[in-house]
Amino acid sequence: MNSRESIYSALFGLASANADFKTTGRRLKHIEELDPSSFPAFFQVQVDEDWKQDNGQLPPVGQLHVEWWVYVYGTDETQAHDIALNGLVDSVLASVGLPPNFNPDNQTISGAVESVRLSGKIEYAEGAMADRAFARVPLVIHLPG
Repeated sequence: MNSRESIYSALFGLASANADFKTTGRRLKHIEELDPSSFPAFFQVQVDEDWKQDNGQLPPVGQLHVEWWVYVYGTDETQAHDIALNGLVDSVLASVGLPPNFNPDNQTISGAVESVRLSGKIEYAEGAMADRAFARVPLVIHLPG
């Protein structure tokens, strides 16, 4: 059995190493807290867990919910922040074989989990903060039962 921490740490390592981030962490910082030299930035946050165990006889089945936050900075008002965000989001998703670079073989984090998948909408905030923008990517980690 793998520990929660080994799973979260391995997932963070895959994603944070896959793009040229200047700042990474597992403790989310507000986008306004970062100095311009700290961009682009990547953060992974634990959100919650779902567990089910039928009649106590079968092993529990669990899902760990995680969010990836990708931050960019730019002062060129002729360039959309989405241009930088799109490339970085593609990079972190590719690190675990998710769309648009879909890998039909599930990302198992070296057999520690059943799969890592997208879990809902990827949200973008582009243009609302003048020189900063972000994407929030929700993921679910399916644990083997």
